[in-house]
Order: sequence, then C-alpha cells, then structure tokens
Amino acid sequence: PFLYTLHDIEILKVAGRRLIDVLGIAHDAKTVNLFPYAPHLAFWQVTMAGLAHGVMVIGTGGGRVSSTEANIQLIERLSAECIVGVPSYVYHLLRRGARSGARFTKLKQVVLGAEKITEGLKDKIRETCAELGAPNVHVFGTFGFTEARMAFAEMPAAQSTGYHLYPDLGLFEIVDPKTGEVLPDDADGELVYTPLDGRGTIVMRFRTGDVVKGGIRYERLPQFGGVVPRLSAEISRVS
Repeated sequence: PFLYTLHDIEILKVAGRRLIDVLGIAHDAKTVNLFPYAPHLAFWQVTMAGLAHGVMVIGTGGGRVSSTEANIQLIERLSAECIVGVPSYVYHLLRRGARSGARFTKLKQVVLGAEKITEGLKDKIRETCAELGAPNVHVFGTFGFTEARMAFAEMPAAQSTGYHLYPDLGLFEIVDPKTGEVLPDDADGELVYTPLDGRGTIVMRFRTGDVVKGGIRYERLPQFGGVVPRLSAEISRVS
C-alpha cells in the first residue's frame, strides 16, 4: 500500500488543478468519472481535481458498481461534456451507447488513463463519439503510476505533445534499461522517478519499468504559453 498524509492529499489537489488547466476543461463542465472505486490513484486524482477546481465530477465506479447501461443513461441525462476512464472500458461504453441509439451531443472531451493509449484507439473513440452525435471530441491521454501519487496529461492538439510534467513536485530521469546508467533527457530509455515533495510512502529513484521513446523535451509550445518538461507519449513496458 502507498499511504497519503493530509499534505499528500493537498499535493494531489495541486496536481489535479494542473491537469484541468492542461486539458482545458471548463469550470462548468459536467464530468463523469468512470474509473473504478477503491484505493485507485486514477479515481482519486480525478475526484481531487474536481474538488480543487470546482468542477462537477460524478463518480460511478465504472462498470462493476454501476452497470454500463446505467452509465450510458447518466451521461445522456446529465448532458455530460467530459468523461474520464480506462481506455478499454470507455471504448466499450461508447460502442454500447452507439448500438443502443444513445446521444452524447454535449460531449467535448474524453480523458483516458491507467492503460496504454495508442493513436489508433484515440481515432476509434473519436469515430464512435461522432456516431453518438459528438463529432468534435478531443481525446486525451494521461500518464500516472501508484508510486508517483499523481498523474500528468496531454494538452489539446492534433498530435500528442507529450505529458506535461511538474518539475517542482517530481524529478524524472531517463536511464539505460539494462545498466541503469543515466542518459540524456531526450534519449530513449527507462523512466526513473523521485518525488521532490511529499510525506507518507516515498520512493527514491524508482525504476518504473516504462520505456520512453523520445525521452523528455523542453521546447516551448506556442499554444500552451509556458515551458515545462514534457514526457513523450510513446511509452512501453521493459518486460
């Protein structure tokens, strides 16, 4: 188990506010959180983001707690503008909704996390959203892991700009997967993480097992306005 103190919960809220800013979610956007309940980082990151930013977030626990049909009805009745969840389940729900004739006409954003996210899957989700009456949906990936106790997001763009990191909260390094030797930030290699603030359960130079193609980039993005490190979205497992 990874334990959180009240200080860590506050950091989770800070990360949540930054996620919403990067994703461009409006303050009045009605959001349905489809991540599973229990001690699941993704569920709590979304919940704390909503609390910190004042965004309406309704958690359903995914398909195990509230049925897929009930989730579809909720999104439709609520006229939800954003849904958040595990990629495979979100795609399953959208396809079920399209087959049943549901209309998600207000849907603007689909945010995915907790599984590998490919550009092909993003395209399929956009196509299915169009069938549901939402032809202009942005589909985003997020990256997080239990040991970081926070998540990082992509910004709205035609092609992924990578995951925007928080250099005041955590240090990322790229290392050789075989030797552990530190590599240049923009090299291909395994991701290593050290938190710079936190209490509870802390890891130091944690080898994530994630191999990143393209490493970490620093160039300015005109559409974002700021300069923060960005982790390439091309991530796979060492194993």
